[in-house]
Amino acid sequence: MFAAAASFATVANAEIVLTDDLSVSGYLDLWAGDYDAPEDNSYTSVAEFELALSYTTEPAFAVVELSFEGTDDGNSDVSLETAIVGYNISESLSVSAGNILSYLGWETYDATGLYQYSYAYRGQNPLYPAYAVGASIDYVTDDYSLGLWLGDSDAGKMSVEAMAKYTGIEGVTLFAAYADDPGYETINFWASYETGAFTILLHQPRQHHRGILRCPTGRVQHHVEHDGRDGGQRCLP
Repeated sequence: MFAAAASFATVANAEIVLTDDLSVSGYLDLWAGDYDAPEDNSYTSVAEFELALSYTTEPAFAVVELSFEGTDDGNSDVSLETAIVGYNISESLSVSAGNILSYLGWETYDATGLYQYSYAYRGQNPLYPAYAVGASIDYVTDDYSLGLWLGDSDAGKMSVEAMAKYTGIEGVTLFAAYADDPGYETINFWASYETGAFTILLHQPRQHHRGILRCPTGRVQHHVEHDGRDGGQRCLP
């Protein structure tokens, strides 16, 4: 039997300034698709609705993001995606604490920055960790950025990420990051070049699992193969 499928996604986003210090923003991610099959397999769904509140009163700032994701049973799963408080020590140096997104990866976590739907941060076996509770210190200039994050892990031990990025040449970005967690070790390199409407990317992620996964949902399942062999661990949605 031959079947064809087509799916489309669109994202609408907006920001509203409430006061000089407070603003609200968000986006709506919609899916629509259809399978060329005898039965009716067309569908539409809301993949995610995100609402963010940002408060800035120099030198302090705070961000809270709520994510409403659609589920297979037609309901929605609500999660506190981001909750950060920070302080700008100078124009370049800042410290932050809270539920912070990982440095790792070229793709963005939110749909507004994706070229296509990605499972890099999501699914049963994400390529990168997503959000985790911790604290970071970041130094950002026009030519380079440095970052260090320390936080918790599912094993109750310290997790560390370090990042360096170079942007001193127009159109060129060089990135390197290292993550050390009780559940995994990741080395991530990428380089991109933008010219006009084109982006050229070289990306090299390398991850080694240590038997304990840190999942975006915080839900881990130990998997056993049919013949009784240890199948390792995987993330649950």
